[in-house]
Amino acid sequence: MTKNDVYRSLEKQMVKYSDLKSVVIKECNENFVALPSTGKGVIGIYSNKLDDMKNDFPLISVRETVYKKLQLVNQGLKKIDPSLQLLVTYGYRSMEVQEKYFSQFYQKLKGKYSTELELLEAVHKLIAVPTVAGHPTGGAVDVTILKNGKEINMGTEIYDFSSKDIYSLSPFVSEKVQKNRNLLRTVMMKNNFAPFDGEWWHYSYGDKEWACYYNKPNATYRQKTVQEVLKEV
Repeated sequence: MTKNDVYRSLEKQMVKYSDLKSVVIKECNENFVALPSTGKGVIGIYSNKLDDMKNDFPLISVRETVYKKLQLVNQGLKKIDPSLQLLVTYGYRSMEVQEKYFSQFYQKLKGKYSTELELLEAVHKLIAVPTVAGHPTGGAVDVTILKNGKEINMGTEIYDFSSKDIYSLSPFVSEKVQKNRNLLRTVMMKNNFAPFDGEWWHYSYGDKEWACYYNKPNATYRQKTVQEVLKEV
């Protein structure tokens, strides 16, 4: 089996656009909160590689329950090693930004697939189809772990899409990296976050991907506009 064969095998196990488009949403009307950017608890700091929401939201914003669960994740890390800390690098994203990124990849890949669904599935691996995207709900987060204030080795930098070794379960990263990714995966899933295995850093709660991954009857968060969110944070 070649390396590409392994990647394709991993891709078959990932949640797809076609899995998400029929998921029902029953909005729970939960508020948004801003994450603190300093302190010993979970912190939110935009990555220099992806800070497109920083003007509207200087502090990363997520749903209230998401924040509470992230706090529990951080507490779990502290029990394992007091020098560990959860870092969130992205939370809420506007639909306008989601659609902009999606359009860029859609146009780039257009013409390479025989059907529209195949094209959408291919783009979805890189950026979620807007109608099912989790970040605009406030339920999806990009996270990593700090040790003594520095990011631990996850094999690739966050948002580095130059290699498919960003796949969470890639066997082509070192044992140390696999251990670090597994630690993140374990503490996040222990607190009911759903992983997206196409990106080791992406997890969600309450959105369509979460509902699909855990076979829930419905998602609990709908996508919200910037204006709606700004009223709450």
